[in-house]
Amino acid sequence: MNGTRLTRILVLTIALMVSAACTPARRAPMNYQWGMPVYPGAIVAGTSAAKASFVLYRTGDSVEAVDAWYAAELPAHTSHAVDIAHDRSTFALFAPHDRKAVHIEREGAATTILLTRLLNP
Repeated sequence: MNGTRLTRILVLTIALMVSAACTPARRAPMNYQWGMPVYPGAIVAGTSAAKASFVLYRTGDSVEAVDAWYAAELPAHTSHAVDIAHDRSTFALFAPHDRKAVHIEREGAATTILLTRLLNP
């Protein structure tokens, strides 16, 4: 490697390190499905699209953690039911043209998050 090329690589490396150090820390952008937030880190396990549509996610986090996250992220007026005995929770959102729900339930070692949307006729 010649000296000029090595100098360019060194200058570029230093510039990248300085720019990375100056970049403000930001939360990763939140994902949404039909206007509903998707729990961070949850992985899609299945989907369907029609008049009644759903997306099924899985996470290793507890039902309590997922439930608390959705309680903080969804509008305050969202209907919410919790069944601690069966380790599950449901949120329901009603709008003039659709109905949406978030159902959280423990299944073995994973917590499932089912987002559903039903379009009104």
